[in-house]
Amino acid sequence: MKIEKFKKLKDGVYELKLDNENIIFTYEEVILKFELLINREIDNKKLKEIEKLNDYYKCYYTAIKSIKKKSYSRKELFKKLKDEFEEYLVNEVLDNIEKLGYIDDKSFANSYINRQITTTNHGPIRIVRDLEDKGIDKKIIEEEMNAYTDDIEKEKIKKLVTKGINSNHTKGNNFILRKLKNDLVYQGFNIELVESELSKIKLEDDSDIREKEYNKIKNKLSRKYSGKELEYKIKEKMAQKGFY
Repeated sequence: MKIEKFKKLKDGVYELKLDNENIIFTYEEVILKFELLINREIDNKKLKEIEKLNDYYKCYYTAIKSIKKKSYSRKELFKKLKDEFEEYLVNEVLDNIEKLGYIDDKSFANSYINRQITTTNHGPIRIVRDLEDKGIDKKIIEEEMNAYTDDIEKEKIKKLVTKGINSNHTKGNNFILRKLKNDLVYQGFNIELVESELSKIKLEDDSDIREKEYNKIKNKLSRKYSGKELEYKIKEKMAQKGFY
């Protein structure tokens, strides 16, 4: 077989047309390695070697194209590539681009943590859990999480508590405190800090809200219930809203 024509396509891919009408898609690195511009003769042995190296560079450029679009941990990029390529090949590519600095779990963790601090209301426990899911080593996580200080966590808790209280117009204080605690713990904040900050909160008297909600519930339920059953249903609904 002999190469008759070279044609450059996009993304560093070349089309090689052979004299038997077959077409090979390959990469500049492969062309240079096998000196295909000089020696255009290809036997079956060389063709297999070209195909093997093509697989490597296809995986390599797929990885490079992916990390240009967004940041990946090694584990995330591995999961993305293994759907298309053999695992041994993916690991070989990742080893090489890691040496080149294209992926770096330490830098990834640092950027991820700072982005979570500045753009989300996630607590440190959730961030640690997310980084573990992304395959980041525990030692790296521990080092980089020093950026999420107790002061930052306390300030976030205070803001979320203030926001939750100010947005309350229909619930009792007991309900609000319970919900805030559950929500903050769910978002990954340390329960000790959450309880400490909530204990400092001085809530305004909720009697006006209580009366308003009581009348609203009574008017609605009295269409269907009466007497002791009505009283029971009202108490049940009021309890659900944190009024005891």
